[in-house]
Amino acid sequence: MNPSIADSVQPMKPKKNIALIAHDHRKADLL
Repeated sequence: MNPSIADSVQPMKPKKNIALIAHDHRKADLL
C-alpha cells in the first residue's frame, strides 16, 4: 500500500465522525 494513501485514509476516519456529528447538530437545529 502506498504510504501517502495510508496517510490520507487514516485521518479521514475521525474527520468523517466529526462531519457526521456536525451534520446531526445541523439537522437538530433545523428541527
